[in-house]
Amino acid sequence: MNKEKSFIHLPPFGLGFVSLGIQIVFIRLLLEIFQGNELSVGLVLSVWLIGSALGAVVLQPLFEKFALSSTLPFILLPVLLADYIFIKISPHLFDLLPGIQPNLESMVWVSLGTIIPAALLMGALFPYLVELQSESKTKKIGIITRIYRWESVGAFAAGLLLNFIFFCVLNSFQIFILCLMVFYLFLTGNPPGQLKSPKKESRLRIIYLFFCLVLLLSGSHLVNYFHAHIYKPYFILSEKDTPYGNLKVTRLEKQLVLFSQGKVLYSTPDPFSAESRTLLPLLLHPAPRHILILGGNLIGYLPYLEHIPSVTQIVYVEIDPTLVEFQRKLIDSTEFRTGLKLEFVVSDIRKFLTLGTEKYDLICLNQPEASTLNLNRLYSQTFVRLVKQRLKTGGIYFFTIRSSENYLNADLAQYINILKNTVESVFTSVFIVPGDENHFLASDTNYFTDILSRYSEKLKTYHLRPTYFVPAYLNFRLSRERVQSFGKQLARHPIPGLNTDFNLKAYLYHFRVWNRVYGSQIRNVFYFMERYRIHLTVLTIFLFLALRILLARNRAAKLLLALFTIGGVSISLEMVLLLQYQILFGVLYSGIAILFGMYMLGLAAGTLGHRSSVNTPVTDWHIRRVTVGFLVCGLCLLTAVLPKWDFVLNRMFFLVGQWFVAPAFIFCIGFFTGRYFYLTTEMFYRQRTAVSGLTYGVDLAGSVLGVFITSIILVPILGIPGCLVLILIFLLLLLF
Repeated sequence: MNKEKSFIHLPPFGLGFVSLGIQIVFIRLLLEIFQGNELSVGLVLSVWLIGSALGAVVLQPLFEKFALSSTLPFILLPVLLADYIFIKISPHLFDLLPGIQPNLESMVWVSLGTIIPAALLMGALFPYLVELQSESKTKKIGIITRIYRWESVGAFAAGLLLNFIFFCVLNSFQIFILCLMVFYLFLTGNPPGQLKSPKKESRLRIIYLFFCLVLLLSGSHLVNYFHAHIYKPYFILSEKDTPYGNLKVTRLEKQLVLFSQGKVLYSTPDPFSAESRTLLPLLLHPAPRHILILGGNLIGYLPYLEHIPSVTQIVYVEIDPTLVEFQRKLIDSTEFRTGLKLEFVVSDIRKFLTLGTEKYDLICLNQPEASTLNLNRLYSQTFVRLVKQRLKTGGIYFFTIRSSENYLNADLAQYINILKNTVESVFTSVFIVPGDENHFLASDTNYFTDILSRYSEKLKTYHLRPTYFVPAYLNFRLSRERVQSFGKQLARHPIPGLNTDFNLKAYLYHFRVWNRVYGSQIRNVFYFMERYRIHLTVLTIFLFLALRILLARNRAAKLLLALFTIGGVSISLEMVLLLQYQILFGVLYSGIAILFGMYMLGLAAGTLGHRSSVNTPVTDWHIRRVTVGFLVCGLCLLTAVLPKWDFVLNRMFFLVGQWFVAPAFIFCIGFFTGRYFYLTTEMFYRQRTAVSGLTYGVDLAGSVLGVFITSIILVPILGIPGCLVLILIFLLLLLF
């Protein structure tokens, strides 16, 4: 019996390890398909939680009814393998083209099709372990919290290993297989309970482990084989999972095309993009000396920069060292004129601008548009302020977004207007060169009154002969009729306000632009919700109050409603913190494992809390204390996103916030969540007998609704501050 008890924690530990590990791997794979859109993390989590809740409440009792519960752990391997393959081929199944942003409907269907089977099994395994380890009904309360605790500890261990070891040395498929191996290894210690054929199951585990070992060792070859067939007509030269995303170098005919998180970063050679993104700002400045290039294809810009005699320093900033090394290799074979200083900086762009002091004559932002939160932070007012601080007097800031040659629909016009408003709030002189790409030029010195003549004169002075961006083409782009038409179309669709780090307006309007391209009907739903957001918020609060009043006399139902609500509130706070982490630090892709791990460690710690006396029954006062803890967390997060603080936070707490404050905060959210689950479960099971997965399923169901509404509706429409205010209102209502 003692030997059995010594192994009792291993199965739930293994379940937590494989659950979080597979969840993180699937999120990273789907982020690549969804072009790095961080709000899809909430969508994937909501689908995962739906499956987990259904697995706990429906699937496990169904398996138990037909005496099939013991097969659950062994169904896991084939189902997860099928899921992994399905995720890999889903772009072809759903007609998602490489480099093209999917619409919301596609994201929902892909998530449902790929995540639900795995989540169902993960959810069913929790009550399966509860029943397996339950010696009597009276001990079920302690068993539930113990399994919940050790599952959380296993998830924390997975987060640590993924973040600091696995991501550095293994690809996603190898990590996926290794997590499964840990699960089956930790099932070797049979927990107390009656197994029909333990020897047979032990042999089956050994076979599974051997099969996983073969897959682990051959993982790289299998992934390469998949890619050779999936990414046609692109030929993949190399692929790497870096801490900042999945990076692919592909070849299409005579061009190299770089993908990061499924998004096209740039292609080379691409003389048109190089000329349009270099010559215009370069030739409008009287004598640029120090130039800062924020990402992009540096090798394409250098031939033009070499012709400018005043240029003495070029600083190239890129967060991913793999991309920097790629540019270095391309440049190695190129000879530069004497005196040209080329400096590579591996850093997050925001961090570089925040912590540095050197000033530049020209700053060129060569990044994709605001299609993700990580990219939206490069188009916010805070970012533009940082750029201005790093510009010399008379310096020029330049960036480009995609547009339409002649016609601007309402969404595109509002998207351009929100960016224009944001830049104009910082710089006194802003000019947009219209066309299929809009080139933004900003400065506190007005260089933009006679662009064409200055451009033509400088071309002659520096003996530059562009192939595409010639004076005749620029004249076409700057014709009086075109400029006037462009201005009138923008004026027809004015939009108040600015794009900030936390209101995400540029992201929202970019999302609208792409959903209009797809002809998505869901666009109309978003229009309606944004227009009536105040009315809908008040109605939601009223309905919640009415439901609480209706269930006031039913103690069990009231407890389940409170647990459901806290499940939604806690996951919403977690989601908001993840989004804030990405906005402030830009490294969610690499940090998501440790953040999830800290949340799970908090869950485990929450279930360890002791009241003053073990025999003292749980009261409403105990639960209200935990609710107050959630309120404090929400208030602190709200304080961090207030407009007067966002700029200061970037400057003061970059490193401390990234490595200490954010993990500690998410630990606290997890702690209060685990504590609330522990107290509510004990109170509920002392009042009545129920299936072992009921409170677990209710908690997950609340989390489903909370994370889906937060990530897909509240954050895009209300912004992060509005979302936090609504969360705080619900917490206050729970106190009464």
